Amino acid sequence: YNSKGDYDRALEYYEKALDIAISLLGVGHPNTRAIAENMLYVCEETENTKCIERCMSIVGEEKSDVKKGL
Repeated sequence: YNSKGDYDRALEYYEKALDIAISLLGVGHPNTRAIAENMLYVCEETENTKCIERCMSIVGEEKSDVKKGL
């Protein structure tokens, strides 16, 4: 959905994926971080400040080189 520009639907699924990853893997896990980084791209595109804050709390100030929008 992200690649198609359907950011609302992409955000819906990123939120579900992030919640699952946090509950199963924890906040510090690399896969959780990757989901948050990809979700952050959508948050920034839609200027969703609440979403940006949530993702940044996981990703931190330094973003990794995980490819966005996958």
